[in-house]
Amino acid sequence: MDEDHKIGSIMMTSGAEAATAWRTPGLVRDSQWDAIRTGLPYLLAFGTAIGRASLVAKLIKSHLPVEEYWYLHYAGCHSNHRSKGFGGAAIRAGLEQADAARCKAYLETADENNIPIYRALGFHIMHSWQVPDGPQFWGMMRGPR
Repeated sequence: MDEDHKIGSIMMTSGAEAATAWRTPGLVRDSQWDAIRTGLPYLLAFGTAIGRASLVAKLIKSHLPVEEYWYLHYAGCHSNHRSKGFGGAAIRAGLEQADAARCKAYLETADENNIPIYRALGFHIMHSWQVPDGPQFWGMMRGPR
């Protein structure tokens, strides 16, 4: 998420109940240098699961759309504040930027329970894919408003 504030924006509710990290159009994919530079922190975070994490990252990257869009890279809500609208508020703040630029917004989720939430925000399912011996992912796009 550290990279996202440099090439996009971080949106957070006033009490830090929820936050989203957005990447701006044209800066969605990490460069080769970014992959090298961030490799050690990822290795430290994932340890022996680094191969699995690398596979998931590669699959996500291979399913990213080619057109221009704002990318919801991360979204999170503190467990004490879920189902209270904070996550939606943080996402809507990023969508306002996409809409102001008359640009689409894209995200992926591996939690099927999130699909109705994203649909309520105007996203539709573009595609889905399965991680071998792992979760299913759904790629979702929203047109500008």
